[in-house]
Amino acid sequence: MTQRKRPRGDPLRVVSKDLRQRKLRAARMRDRMHMHSETHMNPPPIIQFDGIPRSQAAEEFVRSRVSQLERHFADLMGCRVTLSKESRHGQPGGFFSARVAVTLPGRELTVSHAHEEDAHIALRDAFDAIRRRLEDGQQIRRGEVKHHAAVAHRDGEDAVGE
Repeated sequence: MTQRKRPRGDPLRVVSKDLRQRKLRAARMRDRMHMHSETHMNPPPIIQFDGIPRSQAAEEFVRSRVSQLERHFADLMGCRVTLSKESRHGQPGGFFSARVAVTLPGRELTVSHAHEEDAHIALRDAFDAIRRRLEDGQQIRRGEVKHHAAVAHRDGEDAVGE
């Protein structure tokens, strides 16, 4: 009778790797279930215009982007969007500023973007940035982000190494 060789290595490391993989699969499954659920945010998005007239095209753009966020991030609880015309003190002209604030359970994410000529570009950039922030939070929750070991410095040394 031949015996099978046992795998080399620390058995605890193998178990912890299996546990991490199971947790990762469970998080992905949870996210897939949320993605396909037909739940919507309770309140509609709040859209404010400061210093510029209300625009139907901007409102439609905001509603479409918020619905995209709702489909991909089911734990959204609310969204506030402010589009404003900012002025430079003592100078003619100005720039458009878009601010998007998303409410999640236990926290709120806020992103602001500005553009000199086009309010639509400011809105687009703000929504792209908030989507990246939400995706980063989702990756951290899933455990897909690697954590680097802290570098220990000796007392009396600068971090630069001088």
